[in-house]
Amino acid sequence: MLIDSNYNICTTMGLLYGLTILLTKIYLNLTMLYVRYK
Repeated sequence: MLIDSNYNICTTMGLLYGLTILLTKIYLNLTMLYVRYK
């Protein structure tokens, strides 16, 4: 039980970390496009 809960926490943190990086990349790309075509 303890191992499962720790694994789930690690997986959730990993997914949140990946999503944050993905959103940051998308945000930066959109900002670059906006500045370029403004």
